[in-house]
This record gives sequence, C-alpha cells and structure tokens, in this order.
Amino acid sequence: MFVCIRVYCHSLTFFLYHAPTSYAQCKHDGESDNRIEFPDKDPDDWRLFYHFIDPKQIGNPSYHEMYNCFLFQKNHVMRLTPWFHEFQMKDCLEKCDRNLENEARSFNSSVELFDVSREAVDRESVFSRTVELLGFACIYDLERTKREAENIIRGLLSSKMLAGTQDLFDMSTVKELTELFLPIAKAEEGEGEKKTTHFVTQGKSSVLWDMLVLEGFEDNQLQGLSVEDINNNPMLPMLIKTFIERCALENPKKFKSSTAE
Repeated sequence: MFVCIRVYCHSLTFFLYHAPTSYAQCKHDGESDNRIEFPDKDPDDWRLFYHFIDPKQIGNPSYHEMYNCFLFQKNHVMRLTPWFHEFQMKDCLEKCDRNLENEARSFNSSVELFDVSREAVDRESVFSRTVELLGFACIYDLERTKREAENIIRGLLSSKMLAGTQDLFDMSTVKELTELFLPIAKAEEGEGEKKTTHFVTQGKSSVLWDMLVLEGFEDNQLQGLSVEDINNNPMLPMLIKTFIERCALENPKKFKSSTAE
C-alpha cells in the first residue's frame, strides 16, 4: 500500500536535486506527474524528516533550535539518520553521530558492567545495543559512533576480560561482527625471499578481525585456505566463536588479575 503526501514545490526540487535514482523515481505519466516514490521508506519517518526541510520553517529564527530538541529529546535519531545520510544533510548527520556517540560512551566497558560473575543488570541488552550501534554506524558513516562502539567491543575481546565476557559473543553477535570485517583479501609485504603474504580485512569494521589476528587465528585456522574459501565459508562464524571460547579458557589468570586491581 502506498501513502501519498503533498509537499511544496521547493521540497520537491530538494528531492530531485539530492535523491539518488536508486531511491527516488520521478513519475511523468499524467496524474502521477511530479510524484516521487520511496518504496522502501516508512511514511511516518518521512513525516518526521519533512520537519527539517519544510520551506515554511526555514526562515523561522527558532527553527533549528526547536527541531534539534525535537530530534534528540524524542529519540528520533535512529529513524532520521537514514534520511539525513541519503540526502547528504551533513550538519544533521553529524548531530546524530554525536548523539549516538554519547550513548555508546555512556556504556561502561569495565568489568563491573560486563563481567558475567557480577550479574550486572541489563548486561546483555547493553552489549546488544553496542553491537547494534556499531552496525548502524557502519551503514551510515557515523565515524564517532563507530569508534566509540569499537572501543567497547575491543575491550571486551581483550585477553584481560575475555574469560568474563566471552558468553556475550554468541553465534548471532559473532556472525554480525564477522560480516562487518568481510571481505578478506590477501596482502603482500617485503620482496624476494623476505616476501610474506597475509590476510587483511576490507570490511566496514575490523574490531573482531584485529582480535583474531592478535590471538593467532590466521595461523591456526586459515592456513591453506584461499580468499574465496574464507569469504564464502558459511562455517566461518562458528570457527570464530569456537576460537573465542578457546582463548577465554586459556586466559582466566589474566582476567582474575584484572578484576583484582
């Protein structure tokens, strides 16, 4: 079912100028002339977004202040970010990035929050939200949010904490983080007899891959495999999950030492 919404010609011009052809199609067939379709967009999200381009409000001195409050106090950031990204509204996108960065920063990556033995309230939901923010940031180029979420996850994957946090990295999470570092490519270093080859990530986020390289996953699990074998292997998340569990078992002393400090 389609929902039709009438907009001012100035707004239509805005869309025609900014909208990629893959998302916006201008119709010219009689009654549907000057109509733009967004078949994969939610009409309610469009109504929210229109507040930021409404030509009646652009000249209003309190316009920007009013809708900054509207955007953040009503928690519409996740709904509006895709629109701001799609139509290259960099100032609005940066504000969304800073807002989500602050949310990620509020999640304390200390042992008190994420250590399974402490039975912290909402431990899993906070971690799940962190992973969600990372994936969202990778899609919409939110560099601040991405960096903050990666810092938390990197800490939880460290040898000091992994014995108390490895249960957070269930199959669903490992699969999501794996998809973020794929595809893998081969890189060469050195010349002649000193030339070496190794795998490098070309994905959106390397946070899981960095841990795997540090702990020797490439040497232990990927020897003899081609790039195609790795990138197209449906069992790769399972191999990684098993490797994480093994690393956690091998590092309990480091974890206990860190909790005692």
